[in-house]
Amino acid sequence: RAAAAMAAAVRALLEQSPPGELLNVASDLRSILGSDAAPLLSAAAPSAFRSLAEREGAALAVPGAEDGEELALVCDAGRVRGRDEGEEDDDDGVCRYLDAAHARIVTVDHVRQAVTAAEAACDASGLSGA
Repeated sequence: RAAAAMAAAVRALLEQSPPGELLNVASDLRSILGSDAAPLLSAAAPSAFRSLAEREGAALAVPGAEDGEELALVCDAGRVRGRDEGEEDDDDGVCRYLDAAHARIVTVDHVRQAVTAAEAACDASGLSGA
């Protein structure tokens, strides 16, 4: 019970990080929590990082983009959820988002804060992955 409360507190602190300061807050928590930090941060980071990225509208570089430096915008409205309504896909901090500006679906690893894959959003049958 105390561990669950501590994990909730760590997640809340991460989610309340000022814009651009998430990694600094995580580092400060590591210093404060000492040996307890690793499991608490590992448990809280995926959902907290996702929540913060979506709230801030993070713009992440897409590797291998045709035009060089293309960015994909991360926001809750663009998240591609699973086939079952409301199904969450971020247990490990990896989510998919529609990048409408470039007609593609990008896979984002929120813990690494990076786009790990991109695919065309539409094929002959419609939205891919839906």
